[in-house]
This record gives sequence, structure tokens and C-alpha cells, in this order.
Amino acid sequence: MPRENVRVKSVHFNITKPDDALMLKSIGRKNFSKYVKKLIKEDIERKKEHSNQKVIKESGGIKFTLD
Repeated sequence: MPRENVRVKSVHFNITKPDDALMLKSIGRKNFSKYVKKLIKEDIERKKEHSNQKVIKESGGIKFTLD
């Protein structure tokens, strides 16, 4: 694959922060790129599902209805 077709996005983990250390530990030896792409795809699908919702304001509140 030609390099001009590739984009790299780095992620930094500060191992002195408990949340970051836990995330890094949970990833372990998994294929990090594949794992992150899967999470992004799931997020896109979730957003698509939510875009089908209609929001109707009723007397000071918000009512969500699903199609």
C-alpha cells in the first residue's frame, strides 16, 4: 500500500494515571489498530441509530421517540 494512502493517528498513554494504565493493560497484546477501528465502527453505527430518533419537546421536558 502506498504511503500517501495511509494516515497515522497516535494515542498517548500516561502510565502514571490509573485510567490510562488500566486501558493500556486491558489492550495487552491485542492488535491495537484492529481494536481501535472496531470501536470506531461501532461508534459510527450507534450514531446512525440515534440519528433516526425524533426529539419532541413537551411542556418543559424532552420526549424521545424511536422509529
